[in-house]
Amino acid sequence: MQALCQPSRNASRRNFYVFATTLADWQHVVDVIRLTGWPTEYSEDGIAMTMPNFAEAVFSRSLEQAVLWKVSPVRGLSINCHFFTRDEIEFDIAPSEIHGQPELDALAAFITTIGRATTKGVLLCHENAPDCPVGTYSPDSRLFVRTSSDDRASTGGHR
Repeated sequence: MQALCQPSRNASRRNFYVFATTLADWQHVVDVIRLTGWPTEYSEDGIAMTMPNFAEAVFSRSLEQAVLWKVSPVRGLSINCHFFTRDEIEFDIAPSEIHGQPELDALAAFITTIGRATTKGVLLCHENAPDCPVGTYSPDSRLFVRTSSDDRASTGGHR
């Protein structure tokens, strides 16, 4: 999985996507992330505040201001959500924040947590390239695996 996050050729962000989602899927994700105990930060138009309990309220607020929810499953790694649309869950990361195995493990844990919460597949892609995933989580196999040949190192599955 390390090659998926190397900032070598392409230092742009990476996006995770879950497609065909509902407000209930979003709420499951919000609830499960809160249950993990991972540190989070929430802001609207850059002003830190307490995140609403319900995803529906966050979406209502996102119509008027820029919403940002940062999740940090390990120190130094921020996984960001902007609540763009109800029918697609999207998070992003900066590959430059992946320095070693702790960050890779946290990233894999995050992706599998999202997949399990929604019982849907999760795609890891280069920024704004959802049609070209470099990794996928399958709810059937419960594995996250590399799917692209454009990364140099091979990866194993993560449960």
